[in-house]
Amino acid sequence: MKLQSSKLFQLASTGAAGLALVQSLQAATVLTGSGLTNNTTIPTTHGSNAVGTPDIALNWSPGGALGWQAYNSWPTGGQVYQLDGPGSGYTGAVNYTIAFTPSSGSIAVKLTSIDLNDWVGPSTVSLQNTTLDWTVTGSVSGALGGGTGLVVTNGTVQTLNFGIQGVGGETLTLSFKPTGGSGSYFAVDNLSFDQVAVPEPSGILLGGLGLGALALRRRK
Repeated sequence: MKLQSSKLFQLASTGAAGLALVQSLQAATVLTGSGLTNNTTIPTTHGSNAVGTPDIALNWSPGGALGWQAYNSWPTGGQVYQLDGPGSGYTGAVNYTIAFTPSSGSIAVKLTSIDLNDWVGPSTVSLQNTTLDWTVTGSVSGALGGGTGLVVTNGTVQTLNFGIQGVGGETLTLSFKPTGGSGSYFAVDNLSFDQVAVPEPSGILLGGLGLGALALRRRK
């Protein structure tokens, strides 16, 4: 849990279950951590069934110590989602995940982007930059995207653009594994995602059968 004196406690006045909804051209829902109490565990279902994405349920893991934590007044991101790690530094021992599950086979999840924030401060701490591996995995499609050894430099914000869409009814899981850096000095922000209406497999099959029958009728 980050307790730097330079990061003053600020309790957001927006409330609303710790959820900020921002309409944009890229995504229907953007989660910013607004309204969550400082240094508390992020609720497992945070961001589920939001106004812009009412058919998408989220699951954040792990919770508690060495898990997802809310942090207010982050110098490079304001209210963010902190990956709480051991004070001795990240070692790759913890996998931080967010699962996005659509309500039916007619809905697909689309992950748009997320901001990566590293902040240790202007000090001589040896482990300043954060190094991490990330993946997006579909419950049906398997590996859909990822990277290893990504370095987020101290004091910077780096946007990770996904543009990844699953198939109808498929759960997409976004995973971060910090492998190096000062524990609890890395966070994510502006998690952007959307839901897309797609034909269910049965509907596609019936549609194909209908077109086939129409073609046969025309031949006769």
